[in-house]
Amino acid sequence: MLDSPASLNRTAARALLADPDAHALSALIALTCFIGDDFLDEDEQPLTPPEIREMLEPDKVLLADGNLEKVAGLLFAVSGEEFLEEPAIFSRLVAAVNEGDAMAFEDDDDEPTLPEVFWTMYQLELLVEDSLIEELGERVQRYIASLTENEAEDVEEMLAAGEEQEIESYTDRLLKFHKLSMAAQLRALGCKPEWLDDLDPDLSALLREA
Repeated sequence: MLDSPASLNRTAARALLADPDAHALSALIALTCFIGDDFLDEDEQPLTPPEIREMLEPDKVLLADGNLEKVAGLLFAVSGEEFLEEPAIFSRLVAAVNEGDAMAFEDDDDEPTLPEVFWTMYQLELLVEDSLIEELGERVQRYIASLTENEAEDVEEMLAAGEEQEIESYTDRLLKFHKLSMAAQLRALGCKPEWLDDLDPDLSALLREA
């Protein structure tokens, strides 16, 4: 389970919420310091960004552009299943969680990258403490497959240009970087690594590092 808000570092939480590089899950945990850990309203719907802003006003918490939409993306996902079935909604979720802007991939030439898809699913799975991959509907699976095909074409071009080293692990390197970055944010917040022991031992180990 996530740490109790009372055990977290409010000073670090305030700084993180003002940081545009905050990861969505880190920002969500930081928010609990100021508004508690119940993100549903009386109708069991997720709190809206305006409602969250209003709840933060007494503590004069500053939010970097995009952080609220990153959090809203996570809350939307865990309160319903639309993103599992509809590619357009899935794409907007990935945009919100990664870019802080649900409309970031609305242009015809824009689409999420595989690392962004994986990073979104990773954060969601940590939040719900369960695997979601098998829950993805057929249309979303086909959408992700199309992204894979597009990136495979890019890889072929790089191989033809003799750029094997660049390919080596673009996705792996980016995900490792994100994980290191989020571990530092969670450590600063005072999150205990125990809740991650079963979910991701590697991230748990990173939190334990001094």
